[in-house]
Amino acid sequence: MMSVSAAGDSQSLSCWLVEDIAGTESKPRAIQQTPVLIQFTDVAGLTQSSPVTADPDTLLLHVFDPSGKLSPEFTTCEITHHLPQEVSLTWGRSLTEEKISPPALARTWYTLAASNSKDGRAVSLVLGPLGDRKDHFSGRCPP
Repeated sequence: MMSVSAAGDSQSLSCWLVEDIAGTESKPRAIQQTPVLIQFTDVAGLTQSSPVTADPDTLLLHVFDPSGKLSPEFTTCEITHHLPQEVSLTWGRSLTEEKISPPALARTWYTLAASNSKDGRAVSLVLGPLGDRKDHFSGRCPP
């Protein structure tokens, strides 16, 4: 589930986007998994060109992680859709430039959970929109 690849000077992490697909009268509920390539970037690198991926069905996300907790060394990684709710917690205000926590901000958000089976490290991050591009996110975790 994890790989490290060279994309210029940046590293990447392979993940799975896991989605619950509602059932119908003729089809049962299902789980859909889409491969995702997380390319680590910094705020200054938001306009980098995308690395070439072998599979056109792979979703490419550029992630800036100011906490430094996300690592290409993680051996498992899963992403799910996230719908932020308005909260009064202090750390929640850091999720947006406006320093407020309105639900979703009309943009896509994700929750990322990654772990390393070799050393036991694990991290969960909320990936919120970063900049104007729909494939750029900033990872945030509570202090």
